[in-house]
Amino acid sequence: TNEGDFQQIAMALGAKQGNLHNVYRNEGIYENGVADPNAYNCIWFHKGDSMLQVNGKGKRFVNERRNYQDRPMAGGYWDPNDGTFMNLPSYLIYDQRVAENWSGNFPYPRIDAEAPYVIKGETLEELGAAIRERVDSLPSIGPSMRLYPEFEANLVAEVARYNEFAKAGVDEDFRRGQFGYDEGWQTKPSVEEPTIEWPSADQTLKSLYPLSETGPYYAIITAPSAVDTNGGPVINPDGQVLSYRDEPIAGLYGAGNAVASAGANAYWVGGMTLGNAHVWAYRAAKHALGM
Repeated sequence: TNEGDFQQIAMALGAKQGNLHNVYRNEGIYENGVADPNAYNCIWFHKGDSMLQVNGKGKRFVNERRNYQDRPMAGGYWDPNDGTFMNLPSYLIYDQRVAENWSGNFPYPRIDAEAPYVIKGETLEELGAAIRERVDSLPSIGPSMRLYPEFEANLVAEVARYNEFAKAGVDEDFRRGQFGYDEGWQTKPSVEEPTIEWPSADQTLKSLYPLSETGPYYAIITAPSAVDTNGGPVINPDGQVLSYRDEPIAGLYGAGNAVASAGANAYWVGGMTLGNAHVWAYRAAKHALGM
């Protein structure tokens, strides 16, 4: 329902615009987003430990446990050689351990529920083939988003490489688990009593564990998404909207997600959107009242 009303008001009065190339980011289930853009579809954190994300080549491309503002930026990488968004869409791969222990914790469905967006294979080879079949069936996936011919072979090799890192407790590619954020946020299983031991006796890091040597295996097609705007009219410390000459426009104030964010591309902390709204709305009100 947000249609940029304040943006249009400010532009008509000659307001300076800023940060329009940025958004507050997240990830979502690709198929659900295409089917219903208005439905809830926010993967704030990739829960679970025996899981990884791969791109259209079947290769990992990001620390899957990073924060929801920075992690999706990897999905926007443009490969100038291949002329494609290499990591768009991406594929969340996980095993029965995650399916059971994080049952019902979005995006993982309840273990006893039907979820058409979940792709399944008894082996990694079967899973890779099933992913290709699903991708080929989706009309919204254009030529620059298709799987590469080596996807299935790379998927098997990448899981093996990831498993070695997980056994050693050191992710040599993306340092997953070496950051406090990775280990501290959303690590515990969603079920009260994990059906599979967690943390396991041989587990060095809470966020990192090998995928099982036997299936079933699961996959979900994921993609970057926008949660909120964070660009718009530029304001001063008192919440006054500035003109293109950096002069306050009398009587016009702004705050929150409707204006250019003070954090630019950064999401400083959970609740930053609320912080921006509260701080600058408070300062704007005080200024308007001459306080």
